[in-house]
Formats: sequence, structure tokens, C-alpha cells
Amino acid sequence: MTRIGDRFVVELRLHATAGYAWELTKPPSTARLDDARLRPAGAALGSLAVQEFEFVGTGPGEDTLVLSCKRPWETTVIKQLQMKVVTEP
Repeated sequence: MTRIGDRFVVELRLHATAGYAWELTKPPSTARLDDARLRPAGAALGSLAVQEFEFVGTGPGEDTLVLSCKRPWETTVIKQLQMKVVTEP
């Protein structure tokens, strides 16, 4: 749950060195994507990375956001996350 104007971050692990990336496939109507960034999760070569999606609550209500993990040049989604976003005034 969030409030209008408040920020929240979704953090997802991935194998970025294998070409995978999370993408926002369905934004919620109650929040907007403000920033997306990638950071290493470890120092070892080939370690997992963490992709962060920062949202801002924009309107009251309840909706679902969907994030999908795949290689940009492929159509096969290997993972999908659906998350309910509730924004209060």
C-alpha cells in the first residue's frame, strides 16, 4: 500500500550477464514508473544483478502491475511477477 506522491521500489534479481532483463509489461493505473536501474548483487564474475523499478503513487485505487523477465531479442518470458498496487489519497 502507498499514498499519492509516495515512492516505492520493486527489486528483482536476474542473470544480466546472460542477457536477461525485467520489463514493465503492464503499468498500474494508480502509480507511474519514475526510474529503473540495474546494480550488481555480488562481486564475482557472472553474479546475479538486481533490477530496481521505482514507482510514484499517482491516483487513488487498486490495480495490478506486471513485470516480465526475458531476453530482449527473444519472445519467451522466463519469469513473470504480478503485484497488486493499492494507492490511498
